[in-house]
Amino acid sequence: MMPPHLRRGKRDDNFPTQHKLTVIEGGLEERLSASDAPGAAPDERLKKRAKSSRFIPDGDGILGAGEWGVVYPAHDDLLDRDVAVKVSSPSKTAQAQMSHRQLNPLDDMRKEAPMLKPSAHLMPREFQVADDGEPFIVMQRYDRFLSDVLLEATREMPEHPQERRVKKEGFRHILPSGLTIDKALGYATDLAHALADFHKNHKSAHCDIKPDNMPLDEDGHILLGDMGIATYVANNLSGPRDNMGFIYTRDLRLFFEGQNPDFKSDIYAFASVFQKLLSGKYGMQKEIDEILSKTEGGDDIRQEALRALMRKYVEVGNFFSWKKKDFYSFVDENLDESDIPKEIAEVIRDGYLGHIGHGSELVSRLNQSIKKFNENQIRSDERRKFGKELRNKALAGLGSAVGLASLALGLTWCAYVLPRPDYGMRDDMVSQVSYRKLELSDITMIVQSTHEGVDKSLFNMPTEYKNLLGYHDSEERAGSIVGKITRLWIETAADTGYDISPVDMHSRWRDIPENRGEFGISPNHFVNDMVMDLLTRSMENYAVGYSVNIEDALTSTYVGGNALVRATQAANSWNFNEYISAKDASGNYIIPEERQFFLHELLHRVSEAFPGRVYLESGSTQPESIGISLGPSQQ
Repeated sequence: MMPPHLRRGKRDDNFPTQHKLTVIEGGLEERLSASDAPGAAPDERLKKRAKSSRFIPDGDGILGAGEWGVVYPAHDDLLDRDVAVKVSSPSKTAQAQMSHRQLNPLDDMRKEAPMLKPSAHLMPREFQVADDGEPFIVMQRYDRFLSDVLLEATREMPEHPQERRVKKEGFRHILPSGLTIDKALGYATDLAHALADFHKNHKSAHCDIKPDNMPLDEDGHILLGDMGIATYVANNLSGPRDNMGFIYTRDLRLFFEGQNPDFKSDIYAFASVFQKLLSGKYGMQKEIDEILSKTEGGDDIRQEALRALMRKYVEVGNFFSWKKKDFYSFVDENLDESDIPKEIAEVIRDGYLGHIGHGSELVSRLNQSIKKFNENQIRSDERRKFGKELRNKALAGLGSAVGLASLALGLTWCAYVLPRPDYGMRDDMVSQVSYRKLELSDITMIVQSTHEGVDKSLFNMPTEYKNLLGYHDSEERAGSIVGKITRLWIETAADTGYDISPVDMHSRWRDIPENRGEFGISPNHFVNDMVMDLLTRSMENYAVGYSVNIEDALTSTYVGGNALVRATQAANSWNFNEYISAKDASGNYIIPEERQFFLHELLHRVSEAFPGRVYLESGSTQPESIGISLGPSQQ
C-alpha cells in the first residue's frame, strides 16, 4: 500500500508518474498524477524543496503529492524534531485552476496562512518562509493512521461469531470492520468535528477524505490531514477539473468532467468512511470492484466503465446534477444489508443523498443519531434486565395466586410505565435556534464588523405588515432566536420598502429535506414561516458548535447560497463587507444594491436586539461582545 502522507520515517521513492487505478490488498486506491509539470521531466515537480537552513530534507524521497504541492520528510534543526514540509508545486491541472481564479502559487500558499487556526480536530500546521522568501507549510509526522487501525482490527477479528464479543461498558459485538460500535462512533465523531472545523475555517471542500489521511493523536483521536489538495467550494462549473480524491469515497457526480466539489462532496465521503467503520466496506466498494474486475484495457477504459456505473444513479447536466431514484433505493438496500443500527443509518443515508450540507450540520445530525442510538440501547437493556428479573420471580411463585398477580402486574408495568432516561431538552441546532425560547438557547452570533441602520421613526408601517406581524407573534416559534430575527426581518422590509421575500423563496423552501417534519415544522405558505424555515437551515450550515456566523446565514437566506458563493468568489473573500458589494465580469453587482441595503439594516437591528449574544469577530479566541446600540446613520 502506498504510505499515507506524513507517516514517520516512511517515504514513497517510487511515486507513480501516471494517473493510475491500482488494486491494492483487495481495495482500490487512486494515485495522483505527478507527470504534468509543463516543460519538465516526469518527476521534476516532485523534486522541489524549500530553501531553508532550519528545515533540512530527510533524504530524497517524498511523503506524498497532490495537484497543488509536494510533501517531503525533513528535520527541524532548531527544535530537533522530525517534520513534514509542504511546498507549492502545482500540476498543470492546478495551474489551470489558479489561472481561472486569478491566483499564483505564492499567493495561494500565503492565503493558507490565516487559515492555520488552532483546532483539536485538524492536523497542526505552521506557516514558514524560506531563505529565498518563498512560503511553505510545516506539519508534524505521525506513526499511526486510521487505515492502520482498520487493517489491524480486521486481522485480529475472531473467526467464530460467538467469539466476537468484548467486555467494555457492557457486552458489545465486534463489528464486521473489526471495531466495536463505541470505537466506530468515536472515530466518526472525530471526523465530523474535523470537517466542521475545516469547512468553517477554510471555506473549502477537502476533496480527499480517506483513512490514509487521518492520523491518530496521542490520545487515539483521529485528525484530518492532507489539506494540501483542498479545493475552494465553487458552483461555477466552467472552471477546470481538480483532483477529486479517493475513488471509494468520491461523490458520484465527481466521476464526470466539469463537476466541481462542494461541502456535500465531503459529507458523501464521510458517509462512505462511516459505513466502512461499521460494516467493513465502503458504500459502493462492492460495485466498483466488480466493474473494475470485469473491465480490461487502459485507465481511460476503466474510468469510462466507472462513469457508466455512476450514470445509473446520477444525472449530470451542464449546470446542475441530481441523484436518481435508483440511487435512493440502492442506498436503502445497501444499508439494510450492512445491518447498521437504524438510528445511525439515518445520518449515513442523508450524507449519501446530499441532505446534509455542511460539516457543522453533520456534527448536529450525528450527535442526534448517536443520542437516539444510546437512548434505545439503554431502554433495551432496561427491558432485558427487568424481563429477566420478572421471569425469575414469576417462576419462583408461579403456583400461587400471588405469583400470577405479580406476573400480570409486572407485564402491565413493563408495557406502560417502564422508566425511560430523562435527557432534558433536545440540543440539536434546529431546537436551539427555532424551538427553544431565547433565554434557554445556547446560541451566540458572530459578525465581522458593525452595521449602521436608519431611523425607524421616519417610516409608517403598512397595514399588511402589521397583520403579518400579528400572525407571526401568535406562532409557537416566535419566541425563539429564529422567530425574533424573522420579526426584525418583517420590520426591516416594512421600514425600508425593499422586498421581504428571499430569492426563489418557494422553490428553495420546497427543497428543504423531508426530515423537516421530524422537527415539527408544519408546511404553510406564509412568508414568515418560509423565512423561519430557510433561516433555520442557514444557521445550521453556518455554525461551529453553537456559534453562528449570522452575516453569512442571513445573506444565504435572503439571496440564496448560489449568489453568496458567486459573490465570495468574485471578491476572493468570505468577509461580509468585501463580498456583499462584489461585481461580476460585466461590472454588475452580484447581490443587488437594494438587497445589500436590506441586509445591512437587518444586521444592524439583529445586533441591537440581542445584547450579549452578538460578538464582533476580532481574530482572537474570545471575541468582544458588542451588545451594540449604534444609533441612526445618515442616509
